[in-house]
Amino acid sequence: MTSQQYLNYIYYFTGGGVVFESEYQALLDKATTDGDAKPSRLQQLNQNTLLKSLKTDGIFAKLDGLWVFATNGDSDFATYNWIDSSKFQATKVSSPTFTTNVGFNGDGTSSHVSLNLDTTSSDVTKYTQNSASFGVYSWDDIENSDNFYPISQSSRIRLQRRTATTNNRINNALPSDTQDIGTSGTGLIGLNRTTSATYNGLASNGTLTANITGGSIALNQSSNFVINRFDTTFKSGRIGLCWVGQGLTSTEWSNFVTHVNTYIATL
Repeated sequence: MTSQQYLNYIYYFTGGGVVFESEYQALLDKATTDGDAKPSRLQQLNQNTLLKSLKTDGIFAKLDGLWVFATNGDSDFATYNWIDSSKFQATKVSSPTFTTNVGFNGDGTSSHVSLNLDTTSSDVTKYTQNSASFGVYSWDDIENSDNFYPISQSSRIRLQRRTATTNNRINNALPSDTQDIGTSGTGLIGLNRTTSATYNGLASNGTLTANITGGSIALNQSSNFVINRFDTTFKSGRIGLCWVGQGLTSTEWSNFVTHVNTYIATL
């Protein structure tokens, strides 16, 4: 337990006051307005800690969207975009399964989650051609074919699996080389671009892979990011969190993994 988690328990059991970060308070206010069930008081404290930690380390400011599906609020609260509660609320398509404190999973046939974020939209200001990242927290091994494509947007923007594959792409067509994304297909995992010529895998142990050669292409394929789907292929992995935003430094990625794992440990 971190020192902040300990304080959260103290606040919870004593009823002590805490001032939430403005972005988190906006989520609670939206839930009140929309009539959606909020997380428990203790989880509110832990979620606020996650948000504050991401802000402190400069990660929050680099994201267009952050969706924390793993919550004991209801499935509608789980669709809120933590970066800006007025934009990119996710949509549950064909009734994906929602499990409290776990998140959403598809049925492998039609159900999935749309993030309603299209990289060609003027509302998307952080994710760009040469500075971009996206990914998920996956409870299930994305190396299992049932869990392929935990997140995608188009043929040029998609995460298929952990091991080396030309189907892992971020603003590019076929890469000329490939890399495994770490040694685990569970946890926080994604793709990252900070240059026009190469990109990296984001491994769940908090490290970046070696460079993968793949020149960037203009963001001109209009469609929304989706969970558990690529084109007409549907999958069923359990996803607890996802994000879309700017490219991350190695330090930012390491901190991102630490903060998310700290939150996940409270569930």
